[in-house]
Amino acid sequence: MTGRFNRRDFLRTSTLAAGAVAVGFGAAPAPGPVIGANDRISLGFIGTGRMGRGNLRHAQATQETRVVALCDVYRPNTARASSLLPHLGNIAYRTGARLEWDARTERCRENAAANELVGREYRTPWKI
Repeated sequence: MTGRFNRRDFLRTSTLAAGAVAVGFGAAPAPGPVIGANDRISLGFIGTGRMGRGNLRHAQATQETRVVALCDVYRPNTARASSLLPHLGNIAYRTGARLEWDARTERCRENAAANELVGREYRTPWKI
């Protein structure tokens, strides 16, 4: 080869190197299924009112998706949506049961023990 490296030499060398690497890696067994970057869908939710919370619940129920962003102009909706899933996880851990969340009524279906933990009774306000 001369002092000049042309395209044909580059392709020949890189193809041989890639083939040698592929043969070398092919000899060792793979440790298990490798999850690629495109195996999960990243979702962002704009509007987390009643319908948005229902959609959020469905998105979290599937293994192929993950929620990466929440947005709403009404701050209490954003706060409720971002704190709902950790709160439900805590309730499921405490009760030891799988929860079915009804976003419309904001209660757990057929689980009275979990519904007691969803909210709490507040004290009566001060009277003068």
